[in-house]
Amino acid sequence: MATHFQDSHGRDSLVYNFRAIDGRLFLRKIITYTYDENSDGDPHGPLVIESYTFTPEGICRQETDDSRAETIESVDRHSVDVSTHWEGIPQFGEYDAVAKHERD
Repeated sequence: MATHFQDSHGRDSLVYNFRAIDGRLFLRKIITYTYDENSDGDPHGPLVIESYTFTPEGICRQETDDSRAETIESVDRHSVDVSTHWEGIPQFGEYDAVAKHERD
């Protein structure tokens, strides 16, 4: 299950990707997109894509894809508190828990 948030130009700016584990949803991946502020519809896509991939064990991989520098950087972190990454599986139409923009 994924939740997409868009900017004022209809482009993805933030994505939360959840995975069902043991009857609950785990926020497994967060992706942010940074666009050229002077463009309202850049056909070449975002300038920077930053993603954070988490495991229930508290491992986080941060990847930054910067098209301006033509680089992809990756950093692994351990012992990350992922206790706030868990949500109950929502009933149909009750998506507030997985659709909140600001998360702890």
